[in-house]
Amino acid sequence: MSQQVIQLNDELNNLRTNQYGGIIGHSEEMQQVFSMVEKLKNLDTSVTIVGESGTGKELVARAIHNMGERKNRQFVALNCAAIPEGLLEEELFGHKRGSFTGAVADRRGKLEAAQGGTLFLDEIGDMSLNLQSKLLRMLQEREYTPVGSNEVKRLDIRVIAATNQDLHGMIREGAFRADLYYRLNVVEIALPPLRDRKQDIPLLCEHFLQRYAKEKGLNVTSIDEKAMRTLLDYNYPGNVRELANLLEYAAVVCDGGTITEKDLPPRLRTTAPAGAEQMPANLLTSLPLAELEKQAILACWDAFNGKMKVIAGHLGISERGLRNKLNEYGVLGKGGRS
Repeated sequence: MSQQVIQLNDELNNLRTNQYGGIIGHSEEMQQVFSMVEKLKNLDTSVTIVGESGTGKELVARAIHNMGERKNRQFVALNCAAIPEGLLEEELFGHKRGSFTGAVADRRGKLEAAQGGTLFLDEIGDMSLNLQSKLLRMLQEREYTPVGSNEVKRLDIRVIAATNQDLHGMIREGAFRADLYYRLNVVEIALPPLRDRKQDIPLLCEHFLQRYAKEKGLNVTSIDEKAMRTLLDYNYPGNVRELANLLEYAAVVCDGGTITEKDLPPRLRTTAPAGAEQMPANLLTSLPLAELEKQAILACWDAFNGKMKVIAGHLGISERGLRNKLNEYGVLGKGGRS
């Protein structure tokens, strides 16, 4: 058998396993993701990864990079929602010394750091329209100019974008450029929420417990049947990230080597989180939409103990949008509920 045939068989067998490029799952949905990553890994085709917060979008982006021909160069991640709008352009393009007050030295941006490798633009929907136009030009011309500089720099990178927002809806509302969308979204990978692939939960639990044993020296190795049933019944608004956090908590408080139901947070034992009870129909129809939105956000703030990523994922909005709303309601500014 030739070396090429052996390699092909190895790749096909790899796709049938429960782990590929650091992504874990044996569900049909995740096997399709594995297959798509395998097809894309050596192509410079632009990819957009969509899915709720906590579904593993960056993990998939890293898999595309690490399994492909650019794996020996840098994978550079930029969260467009985590950086104030005024600083995002500088973070992306870099700047020249003296270009603005405080620019005491040249600074390279994420584009230069990712040269030859992959740039991962997370939460691309939070990028301003002005910066979207500059990003589009960079993608079209394959060149860019640092802030305050006249030097044009050539670019050799792969760009992968990700979002938990509805970009089609944002295009209709004029909040996202259609031409940039089509430039970025040549291929789309849609990641399913954990509630739609619950058959992967036992496998994920095994993975996380092994990781905590290695990283933290925790000697918890199993989960009893009742606790596993509770984990399977929960809907995970924070997706895989939330499952990882829940298991870390349970492994820390567990007294023996097996997690039992008493080791799990109490909120897992109900189908709806405490504090998020359904409003009566007459109240729903009597309140304006803005007030209903406020009540929903504040209920989730209580229910999920102020965990921004979990709340944003549950509500289907960006963390920046959630933070703006909480500031508007006076929650963050006062350190508590207004």
